[in-house]
Amino acid sequence: MWQRDKHRNRQTRISTQQRHQPPVLPPTPALRPPPVTRPSPRPAATTDQMAAAPSRCLLVTGPPGVGKTTLVTRVFETLRESHPHLNIRGFYTREVRESGERVGFEVVTLDGRTGPLASSKVSSRESVRWPTVGRYKVDIASLESLALPELQVKDDTDLFIIDEVGKMELFSSAFFPAVMRVIESNIPVLATIPVPRLGRDIPGVARLRNHPGAVIYTLNTGNRDAMREGVYNHLSSLLQKRQCVEELNGIDSMGSPTMNAVRIMSRRRSNMKKHVSFKLNKLCFSVLFILQHQAPTSGSDLHLHKGFFQSIQTLVIVKLWYNSGCQLSSDSPMDYVIN
Repeated sequence: MWQRDKHRNRQTRISTQQRHQPPVLPPTPALRPPPVTRPSPRPAATTDQMAAAPSRCLLVTGPPGVGKTTLVTRVFETLRESHPHLNIRGFYTREVRESGERVGFEVVTLDGRTGPLASSKVSSRESVRWPTVGRYKVDIASLESLALPELQVKDDTDLFIIDEVGKMELFSSAFFPAVMRVIESNIPVLATIPVPRLGRDIPGVARLRNHPGAVIYTLNTGNRDAMREGVYNHLSSLLQKRQCVEELNGIDSMGSPTMNAVRIMSRRRSNMKKHVSFKLNKLCFSVLFILQHQAPTSGSDLHLHKGFFQSIQTLVIVKLWYNSGCQLSSDSPMDYVIN
């Protein structure tokens, strides 16, 4: 009996301990960070994609010495002769030779200002810190003083010419952002870029080459004349469309009125008002001449004369207003009635 009570007390004690112990939970799996998805690199734009995109950026490329600068300068001269009203901004680079040997390059703005870009014979104290490309030392300060003001985006600019976007020019930290502002604007651009060397492209040049709004013209010794004609025709078409958008529609490709279009519309409205005023004055003098030579004989005739004069005046103004293509919501034609 004593053993039975002892066993019972033991079972009671074990059950009490199990009741007060916390429940055993399964082991919690270790928390892992979510997987990181990296964006895949953007593929280079194909020829069909670039042709379908709005091609306001024309990039001429080719090996050194193939004639990229010559093509750009000839296209610029042809555009200046055929479209003398265009405002073309930018610059190009040309070789500096001494005794038939190339000793450097210089920057030439489209209005004729020049400055050194790189030289193999410079030996000043400041040139010790200049970057080098081969045997040439690049004068970044001279490049920025000439090129950066020409790359400022303004409303009255019709075309930008940039020759070239290469390794020497990209040593300037302010040059490439200025080029990208030009590319992203609504203004056509003609620029030159180098070909990849040993399969490696300059990062800034690769970004321009893969721009969705760019068209690449690859130049070689056999297609220089055809490429020059193609570039000229492409630019002429772009400039003609831009002029039509600004002058006829009064809006740009983003749907907002341009400053040039606003000035044109304001000038046309002012000219139309002067035309209406001239026609009105001419009509008034004619009616007054008739009224003076046919004087009314009574008060009722005078009242009829005045009403007839005001009616004709109002009708003529409204007719001229609508014939000029203007809307009554802008200005009321009754503002021009002469009391």
